[in-house]
Amino acid sequence: MCGIVGIIQTNQQARPLAENIRRMTDVIAHRGPDDEGFLFADPQTVAVYGGESPVVADALPDYYPAEPITAAYALRSSLAFGFRRLAIIDLSPFGHQPMSYRNRYWIVFNGEIYNYLEIREELAAAGYAFQSQSDTEVILAAYAHWGADCLNRFNGMWAFAIYDRDRHELFLSRDRMGIKPLYYYNYNGLLIFGSEIKSILAHPDVETRPNTTYIDRFLREGVNEFQEETAFTHIYRFSRASWWRGNIAQIPAGRLAATTFWTVPVNPSTEPFDPQKADQYAQQYRALLRDAVRLRLRSDVPVGTAFSGGLDSSSIVHYIDELHRENQVTQKLKVFSTVYPSEGAKDCDESEFINLMAERYHLEAYGVEPQAAQVPEQMQKMVRAMENPQESTLMSYMFTYGLVRQNGVTVTLDGQGADELQAGYKFYITNHLANVPASALRQEYALFASMPGSRSFARLGAAFNILRQMGLATITRQALNRLGKLSDPFVTVNERLHRDYFNHMVTLLHYGDHSSMACSVEARYPFLDYRLAEFWHGMPGVYKVHEGWTKYVARLAMNGLLPDQITWRKDKMGWEIPQDYWFRGELKAWFCTTIENSAFLQSMGLGRDIRRQLDQPYTDHKRMKMMLRLLNLALWHHTFFPKQPMQTGDLTYVIVTPVRNEGEHIEATLQSVIAQTNKPRLWVIVDDQSTDRTPALLHQYAGRYPWIKVVSGPDLKRNDYSSRVVQLFNYGLSLVDVAYDVVVKLDGDVYFKPDFFAGILAEFRQNPRLGIASGHLTLNGVREKADTSAGNTRGATKCYRKACLADIGGVYPYTSWDTVDNAGARAKGWETRMLPYEFEHLKPEGSRAGSPLYNHYRTGLSNGRIPYVGAYFMAKALSKALEPPFLLAPLVQLYGYIQTRFIRKERPFPDFVTQQVRKEQKAYLLRRIKGKRLPPQTN
Repeated sequence: MCGIVGIIQTNQQARPLAENIRRMTDVIAHRGPDDEGFLFADPQTVAVYGGESPVVADALPDYYPAEPITAAYALRSSLAFGFRRLAIIDLSPFGHQPMSYRNRYWIVFNGEIYNYLEIREELAAAGYAFQSQSDTEVILAAYAHWGADCLNRFNGMWAFAIYDRDRHELFLSRDRMGIKPLYYYNYNGLLIFGSEIKSILAHPDVETRPNTTYIDRFLREGVNEFQEETAFTHIYRFSRASWWRGNIAQIPAGRLAATTFWTVPVNPSTEPFDPQKADQYAQQYRALLRDAVRLRLRSDVPVGTAFSGGLDSSSIVHYIDELHRENQVTQKLKVFSTVYPSEGAKDCDESEFINLMAERYHLEAYGVEPQAAQVPEQMQKMVRAMENPQESTLMSYMFTYGLVRQNGVTVTLDGQGADELQAGYKFYITNHLANVPASALRQEYALFASMPGSRSFARLGAAFNILRQMGLATITRQALNRLGKLSDPFVTVNERLHRDYFNHMVTLLHYGDHSSMACSVEARYPFLDYRLAEFWHGMPGVYKVHEGWTKYVARLAMNGLLPDQITWRKDKMGWEIPQDYWFRGELKAWFCTTIENSAFLQSMGLGRDIRRQLDQPYTDHKRMKMMLRLLNLALWHHTFFPKQPMQTGDLTYVIVTPVRNEGEHIEATLQSVIAQTNKPRLWVIVDDQSTDRTPALLHQYAGRYPWIKVVSGPDLKRNDYSSRVVQLFNYGLSLVDVAYDVVVKLDGDVYFKPDFFAGILAEFRQNPRLGIASGHLTLNGVREKADTSAGNTRGATKCYRKACLADIGGVYPYTSWDTVDNAGARAKGWETRMLPYEFEHLKPEGSRAGSPLYNHYRTGLSNGRIPYVGAYFMAKALSKALEPPFLLAPLVQLYGYIQTRFIRKERPFPDFVTQQVRKEQKAYLLRRIKGKRLPPQTN
């Protein structure tokens, strides 16, 4: 187990890389405290260097460095590898990396190939020779023999980079499950990869900020460590079960298009339960699990296990004990647990089951109880270790692996991954009951409702079953989607397991790897042996959830091998942590202060009512998770962006522009934005199937200016409530991957003075309560005198503060942008108004201010909902055209007052606009028409 980093300069300029690669490896020294090594290469030469401490040994491999890294500080090269080693297999210098094979292939490798001995024998029979006893050299020989197909032969966990000297190629790969991490940054002529994001951030040329798209999704949905995006702009996670290969001199910019080499299908079978077949599955499972444990016991350093006392970790302990007795290993197995025996935290304690197993298997058991006073400091360490913000304290992980390291153990075999294969969580009961035949529903419901803590899941499953039988499954799905529910209760158990295995489980693996490696411990997972994954995915769901039991075949397999209290235990716990007890008690002040003092959260309008939320009675994990997301986000920003305070004087903005066939005007718009004294951080232009010269112009300018991003519009639903333009804008906003304070919706046919956006930001700085400022622009700022031949009189620019968007929940897809944001923002206590200098065209004759009626309606409360607005403008234009002028506009305005006050012909508002909001809108509108000011608002 190790930490790897790499730098590839794709801008054709060879520069010294040694100081930067050394800085990057120093940051991840915890991943490899035993050794370090470096490689520098260009098409002609390869040079290797080591750490500053010389190694004295009887024999050294030909790839072992002769000089320390300090001797390479002036060396120029196009590629550099860095390596930190945690020595586990072949502890000699022959296990050193970067490692070479036949002086052609060079590798830096993080992970373990458990079946390396079997592969080595096969390669030796084919004529390959080896210098070391390591699995690393087996990877190189396998790649030389089979190419990328070697990945299908590996049983293990890995993230590695291979440099092919002859072809000047880079080959990257990550294991099937995504156990070992691999991140990369590919921007401004630099491709940088590493085992941790921290190593990439250590490079001085890396440009990154908080990724607001990722953060917004995190706040809505929680942790998603399976996606490619990270919380840092321009830094991505390399895909699991994939590889990528490219020439060093021709690496494309942006995301790497990786090739997937392994997947596993879902078994959709709904066959009835067969006891004989269940016994066969149990026998196969026992053999596979035993062999998975056997392979993962290969180590030249002490092995233990992180132990909870549940079925999964107990099954691993059983097979370790069996294999130790078979191999005459007399040393007691060390197990490590987090326990909570103290009052107030006992709901999270599993000491009873740990002690039961320790007595039966004569284990050397170690336990640790996290104390509330230790949590703040450990939270800081956890946030730094996890790198992306989380929704838990993860104290069980941090304290357990700290305990492992303190007691001289380097490798653990842990039970991660079993629940996502075997249906171990109670929420799978809902999917099971939703799909059982109607004739079996009553009996199945009674069995599962009797499980501790399962009644609510059983009730939901029964209800969804009835809805399915009534033919209402599709309607129910749509309703759940509108409520923000991400899971589908009507999919089968196997379908949900498949999704969770490659999503939720990857997040758990992220916890395990980053927390264990922060303590210089390697965690191995027998249940993630790909043979077990294929076995469980091929098993019909009826053998996983059956007769009131989750994980039925797994229990059946261990029946008689483990104590019945373990095998047939129903009160499942999963490394529970007494977070609610801590943060509503001893740590309440720290919890609230950390969130309230976060300038980053303040900039998004978050955390202002955290004390009120914390004072509410405890109901379930969801509420605490939502609050913990804020705590983690505050700590995360403070940890990784301490020098980037979010102050109103440092406002930045992004622009999103939907366009279609704007060829006559788009170039003037482009030039107008480029000429701004305060340029946007990013400009996303969504091209909606243009057929004129618009696409060519857009790509021409995007090629010159890296902050212009051109994308094609998606296929959109035709029967949606919102207009296509609003949907396109919403899509463009979802692609923004930089931090910003203000978002601008800009049409593709407007242009303005060079100081325009600087003025907008000044407005926001001067008035911190200003939530939204919006309005229309024209060529010269005077709509009535605009050059209509230029075609830009319909162009619009609307500017919104990001914090306001976050406060009202983002952009709604089912209504107009104007209506929602103004109404929603006012309901939240935000002040919304137009930018005064932007609306010269609203001033009628003389110097009188713009019409309150016009302003109010045009800023969003009408937006086509109240029909007389168009008549008002027509009457106003006609009045001005006649001599003497007729007072038609005031008459239409009076009609509008009557219509608004007494006649209700508006189109229906979306569901999220409540009746209370409509009443506030109505009252606000009437006061504006009457010329009365609103009372001052308070937070």
